[in-house]
Amino acid sequence: MDRAKQAGTTLVQEKLINWALWCEWGLVGPPIQTKAASAEGEYVAELGEVYDPPEPVLEPNMLEGEKMEMLLRELPELQRRLIKAKYVSFPYQRHHSNAQKLRISLDRFETELRNATERLGRLWNREAKNGSQPVSAS
Repeated sequence: MDRAKQAGTTLVQEKLINWALWCEWGLVGPPIQTKAASAEGEYVAELGEVYDPPEPVLEPNMLEGEKMEMLLRELPELQRRLIKAKYVSFPYQRHHSNAQKLRISLDRFETELRNATERLGRLWNREAKNGSQPVSAS
């Protein structure tokens, strides 16, 4: 793979990871319980929260997330399912497991995933080149 293609693939992967964060941003659900529900949970040491440093919060780039969502809607249905499985539903599983869950062969999974990322790269570059200016009806 040449450098330009490899750089384009990594850019698309970064944008897809941002899109996955965008998809899960602000999900409504029960709060995660980090302390005991009894009186012990209210205890604060004299030195304060010594053992738990604040966790870093990854915030997605909302504009790029929305843009990637619009570009993903232009893909065929199978490629959309593959991208969603890899980046949102099962991000920590290997391609083999994702292919089994989607009931397709590993070769087809990897081929379609590569085609989808290349197509997204072309669409992203086309949007960047043309800008997001509305097309005027003349």
